[in-house]
Amino acid sequence: SQQIQREGSVNVFGFLKHIRTQRNYLVQTEEQYVFIHDTLVEAILSRETEILDSHIHAYVNALLTPGPTGKTRLEKQFKLLSQPDILQCDYSAALKPLNRAKNRSSSIIPVERARVGLSSL
Repeated sequence: SQQIQREGSVNVFGFLKHIRTQRNYLVQTEEQYVFIHDTLVEAILSRETEILDSHIHAYVNALLTPGPTGKTRLEKQFKLLSQPDILQCDYSAALKPLNRAKNRSSSIIPVERARVGLSSL
């Protein structure tokens, strides 16, 4: 978070490699690695959301004040929070013609990152 604010970028791989020298097994699964990226994206898009108790009243008033588009920051934050974090491209293998019939339901299909990879022996 501090590196993002200071430099406008973050080296996730470099940071995790460094932190694992201090804490073994910090990130053990691909799902945890993806979660870190998702969290960073949300932090960048949401910006700072921690507010001191002495500033909460002014912060809430600012959230409720409509902007140039007529929408409040509260509405924008809620919309961001409500968006699904899975993109259409995450379903690429499930949507391939040869796999469509294998899906139990067309409304419930596996995301790419949750698929189990099988290899031939």
